[in-house]
Amino acid sequence: MLKTIRTCASIDRPLSDYDKGYVEAALDGEGSLYMRICNQYKRPSYLVDTSFCNTCLDFLLKLKEMCFNQGCVYPNSKGGFHPNGKQVYRYVVPRKIMRVILPQLNLVVKEKQRTLVIEALSLQRQGSNGAEHNKNIERLREIWRELRVLNKKEGV
Repeated sequence: MLKTIRTCASIDRPLSDYDKGYVEAALDGEGSLYMRICNQYKRPSYLVDTSFCNTCLDFLLKLKEMCFNQGCVYPNSKGGFHPNGKQVYRYVVPRKIMRVILPQLNLVVKEKQRTLVIEALSLQRQGSNGAEHNKNIERLREIWRELRVLNKKEGV
């Protein structure tokens, strides 16, 4: 059984050039930048998520280490096995870490997604309830739609 180790680390330091290059390559290749919608029919809210899937557990643990040892790595329950029969693992990066890391990265393939996610995170930080939330909800919905198209999940 895979154990998740949680530790506190200082997240205010910038990534080293080596770590930044590693995270950039991983995010452009194996990573996903997306938003989920919750309570779609009542009062919708949008959650930004970043995750990585891979069959190599050591790769994901190294990535987690570079992301200040935050988040969790676990066996992927959706499509949990690669066609070659290997277990697929998922590393989910907490939003507080993505707020720090994403502005430091220069992506090639997913630059547009990165820009949209940074904007969504800033809108969510400004207000998550009341009038401020309602003011931002339309822009968050637009970002959600744009990300779905960019990630080729057209059914909006």
